[in-house]
Amino acid sequence: MTTEEFWAEVAKATKLVASWPKWKQNILEQSGKPTVDVPRQPIVDTAHQVDRLAQLLGMQAENMQRQAIGASMAYVEEDFLKV
Repeated sequence: MTTEEFWAEVAKATKLVASWPKWKQNILEQSGKPTVDVPRQPIVDTAHQVDRLAQLLGMQAENMQRQAIGASMAYVEEDFLKV
């Protein structure tokens, strides 16, 4: 849709709404407003949290394997804090 087509559609919609009775225009206006004064809490990005947890568990598992064979740790505390 070009800019001209967009504004043509906006003009058509404006003209249509202007032809409605006031009570119907009021419903349209009111339905576009928020229903509560306080905004919703943001949605938690669980997929990101699961990926982070999987990465941390993988790092911990590697450290435990190295510890079992007497090798030095692959990851230190700072590495875990960076994830």
